[in-house]
Amino acid sequence: MSNRQRCRPESFTVGAGKPGIHTPNDRRRLHRRVAAREPGPWEIPVTDARTQLAEVVEHAGTGEIIYLTRHGRRVAAIVPVHDAEALERAEDAYLSRLAAQAEAEGGEPIPMADLIAELGLA
Repeated sequence: MSNRQRCRPESFTVGAGKPGIHTPNDRRRLHRRVAAREPGPWEIPVTDARTQLAEVVEHAGTGEIIYLTRHGRRVAAIVPVHDAEALERAEDAYLSRLAAQAEAEGGEPIPMADLIAELGLA
């Protein structure tokens, strides 16, 4: 299958190298696959995601991770909200531990204005 065929607006590629959705029957099979919770990554070109955003969001809402691709390479992901929230909680916990460690080490506090100037952000 050529890139032109694979990247048609109707294509929603399931897994690497598998054909996309091109007909109403393909679309019904996709919905059955989602309902059955079959494993495997979902990939869709960014250009197709623009025209099929509602469908992409619907699939993410079922717990699937949707990878957005550009020229066949993954560039971003649409993840279920519970996964994103779990990632945020893990990041917050990690940063809290780092802050607690830095505070335990002691030392002089640095005024924000000095830090900004030192980093060349002003």
